[in-house]
Amino acid sequence: MSPITRLQWCLSIRPEWHLTKDGATPLESKQVGRRVTSKKSKMFNDGYLKEIHFWQDFLSDGKPRIVLNFDDQSAIIQGEALALAVEWPGIPGDSVSLAAEGREEDLLTLAELHEATSGEDINWDAEEGAEFPSH
Repeated sequence: MSPITRLQWCLSIRPEWHLTKDGATPLESKQVGRRVTSKKSKMFNDGYLKEIHFWQDFLSDGKPRIVLNFDDQSAIIQGEALALAVEWPGIPGDSVSLAAEGREEDLLTLAELHEATSGEDINWDAEEGAEFPSH
């Protein structure tokens, strides 16, 4: 018997910099490369991780998950980083912990999750006039 495979979506966060002249007008491309290279050359794992955590916290509004409501359906995105076991040589003297930050559950976040996941089951085969391809 083969194991059941569940296909799931994942939200990927990749911080980028968009440099502007005045907060709205983008810099010309010949001016961007040098400035971004200068900034990134001084950014190590902990600095990059801080950028990821900032956007994770911002998008989830500090909650354990992001709940997107679409009328009678919801998409739920867990607000935690994927855990991966990676072994690689570090930077000598770089002892910064790169552990993922978790978010605390409270009554409001649990109620939001319950509301997003509760509802009535739909029997798709019983829908009137519905035609589904057989598998």
